[in-house]
Amino acid sequence: MVFLQGFFANNKLRNRFVVFLFVLSAAPVIVLGVMIFSFIDRSHRSDVALIAQQTLAQKEEEINAFLSDAASLLSLRVGFEARAEISKTDQEFLLNGFLQETPSIEEVAFINLQGQEITKKT
Repeated sequence: MVFLQGFFANNKLRNRFVVFLFVLSAAPVIVLGVMIFSFIDRSHRSDVALIAQQTLAQKEEEINAFLSDAASLLSLRVGFEARAEISKTDQEFLLNGFLQETPSIEEVAFINLQGQEITKKT
């Protein structure tokens, strides 16, 4: 301990040289640390953005698939051109079948041309 006190106390040039070498050796480590930190931060942000885009694309595909399935269930083709009302029991049968076929839909109804609900199922 006495040697170190005497080593640093006696020579100002030696002290400057030791401090200079310490700063010179520590500077690259500090610079590389800052560069690595910024690189990790930038790559993490791009990864999060990529995951968010992939999730949105997947949800869009799921919604489109659901809507196309629902649209295919809703298409009802009539074999004749004359206008005929569907009986109340047939309407309830169709609505019950539609609700059983698509459990994600909670409520369906038949609406006439005047905009009034005729039959409604939940």
